[in-house]
Amino acid sequence: MNTEQLDAFLRREIGGLAGAMRLEKIAGETLGHPLADVAFNTLAWRTLPSEYGGIRGLDLDALGIPSECEYLAYYYRRAGRMDPSRHAAPFHWAFAFMRWAVIFAGIAARARRGTAASGNAAEVGVIAVALARRGLEAIEAA
Repeated sequence: MNTEQLDAFLRREIGGLAGAMRLEKIAGETLGHPLADVAFNTLAWRTLPSEYGGIRGLDLDALGIPSECEYLAYYYRRAGRMDPSRHAAPFHWAFAFMRWAVIFAGIAARARRGTAASGNAAEVGVIAVALARRGLEAIEAA
């Protein structure tokens, strides 16, 4: 399993968005702090399929998806962050999960007010709670 296989998987599963999500772009470009970005980018490995489509618990080898460790090693190598002191820490994953939880809580709040754009907006409140719990797990695992 390699980055080309993951790119192919993303193209197959996500279609047009995959070009923007190529690993080479993810490893070379960030929108915020690089470690916050890479933690957010790896949340799928830490969430279940029922938690907004995570891949935790799936047979990654069978899907041709690298493990989180392999993905992070690729990222750190490409980003020039080989020194472990420059790697993401539990705080970064907790921050990423809490950020995501707040986004979903906001969507659920808009659903309650009747101003949400999505038809399934009311359902994401449950996901917000699950993501907040994952954030606490990240801190407690430290």
